[in-house]
Amino acid sequence: GSTGVILGNAAVDLGLHDTYYVVAHFHFVLSLGAVIAIFSGIIFNGEKILGSKSLLPSPSSTLSLYHLVLTFVGILLTFSPMHFLGFNVMPRRIPDFPDSFHSWNFLSSIGSGITLFSFAILKKKKKKL
Repeated sequence: GSTGVILGNAAVDLGLHDTYYVVAHFHFVLSLGAVIAIFSGIIFNGEKILGSKSLLPSPSSTLSLYHLVLTFVGILLTFSPMHFLGFNVMPRRIPDFPDSFHSWNFLSSIGSGITLFSFAILKKKKKKL
């Protein structure tokens, strides 16, 4: 993606090394590329994998659509602020950060909560007999 092209420049890579930008780039690519693909594969092939329809919603259900949209929005909201923090040279692996970065970190935490909520709604409700 475009973040990888930016990190491909040696001068920029030296400046952004060990900042949140690198963390955001890695997890952004990993989340959007791998995690969404894994969940899509499980939803579309869940019956073949698990042998029953009772555990996962069908791919055409609105629950699956909500899960996909909320996961996508949550991942974007989690890792996009980290790119801005990295451009402001916020180092990673620090126990405390300046107050000027608080709003971006809070927005990233909200995105993480949305992603967690999207995984929670994936469980199919059981029908009453």
